[in-house]
Amino acid sequence: MPVESTTGIVHGDHRLGNLLVDPEDRVAAVVDWEMATLDDPLADLAPMIVYSRLGSQAAGNAVGDVTVAPGFLTEAEMVARYYAGSGRDPRDLGFHLGLASFKLAAVLEGIHYRFVRGQTIGEGFATDWRGRPGRDRRRPASTRGLNMTKEQ
Repeated sequence: MPVESTTGIVHGDHRLGNLLVDPEDRVAAVVDWEMATLDDPLADLAPMIVYSRLGSQAAGNAVGDVTVAPGFLTEAEMVARYYAGSGRDPRDLGFHLGLASFKLAAVLEGIHYRFVRGQTIGEGFATDWRGRPGRDRRRPASTRGLNMTKEQ
C-alpha cells in the first residue's frame, strides 16, 4: 500500500481519447468526467503510462499507438513533467500502475461480456490487436498489473 498522500480531483479515465485539442494541438478541454472522484492524483498519471506502454507494444497494429509518434512524450518525460510540476514523491507510482492495469482488465472483461451478448456495435471486438480471442485480453492486463506493482 502506498503511503498516505495528498488528495485531489481525479478524472478517472485520463487518456488521449478524452482530450479535445485546438488547431495548434493544445489541450482545450478534458471530457468524460463521469468517473471523477477524490483520490491520489497519481491515479490519473498511471493510466496514461499504462496506455502509453500498450501503444508502444502495439507497433502500428492499434489505434492507441499514437504514443510512438514523433513528438509524443516518452514515459520518462511524462513522469518527469508530472513530478516537476507537482513536487510529489514518485515512490508509489508502481502501486498506481498496477491499479490502473487491474482497472483496464476489468474494463476489457466488461467489453467482452457485452460482445458475447451481442451488445457491441462495430468491428474489432472478437479479437485483440494481436489477433487473440477477446476473452484473452484481460489476462495480460492483470498480469502486467501485478508486475507493475513491484516497480519503484
